[in-house]
Amino acid sequence: MKNGKNQSKGAPENDEQFWAQLKEISKTKDYKELRKKVMRGPHPTIEELGDYALGFLDKNNIKKLERHILLCPQCAKETFEIMHTEKELAKEALKAADKILLFQRLKALVSPLSLMIEARYVSAIEFATRGSIPAERNKEVQNQFAEGDQILFCVDVPADGYLVVLHYDEAGKIQLVFPHDTEDKTFASGGSEKKISGRVTGPAGKQYLKAIWTSKEFMDPKQINFANEYEIEKSIAKFIEGVEKLAEADWREVVYEYQVTTEE
Repeated sequence: MKNGKNQSKGAPENDEQFWAQLKEISKTKDYKELRKKVMRGPHPTIEELGDYALGFLDKNNIKKLERHILLCPQCAKETFEIMHTEKELAKEALKAADKILLFQRLKALVSPLSLMIEARYVSAIEFATRGSIPAERNKEVQNQFAEGDQILFCVDVPADGYLVVLHYDEAGKIQLVFPHDTEDKTFASGGSEKKISGRVTGPAGKQYLKAIWTSKEFMDPKQINFANEYEIEKSIAKFIEGVEKLAEADWREVVYEYQVTTEE
């Protein structure tokens, strides 16, 4: 990308406008002869086509280059591809920015009224029972687990309300741990213990589990498409927005930090 150039008003703002211009010029009587002449060359460089596609040309140069592009199928194709690539890059940049903002908002949810949470390592047999673990077989680990370990998180529910559990790592990747399918019930009775089991995954390093209890429901599992990552992110964003508006007495949270190691 170049600096110091003013965006031209003549350059198309999107690929739809570009193809509309191409269609218009193709209707002229001398289009075929002009196209043959232009195709014989010389042709603009990829950099020049890029400058046109991105609107970096000044008014003195745009008309000459634009006429060539609209008459030359190959240069028109390359210009369209540049415009399309730029559009996709812009979309990805916006998605990345949204994810960073979502991560920052999640970390900023800190309540003065904390929940109680503990994590337990469980054997394969115990894991299959999804939390029905004899006390003498509990193996509590000091916040350190290996990839592949099966783990049980236990959250104390302070009062009747709704529980959502999120996971994130140091890179800012967020996952919805609970609910994890449309059949899950987020409502939890006060005084109960919510048990959530799963398997530890990478990357190695610090990872975090954040449990949030709210007096109101902001996430309905039946309304989430769990097969669509974007839809899950939208549900998380909507949930965080709801929590941010609650009074202090109407929600609680806790963060469980643990270390993930890679066994060789």
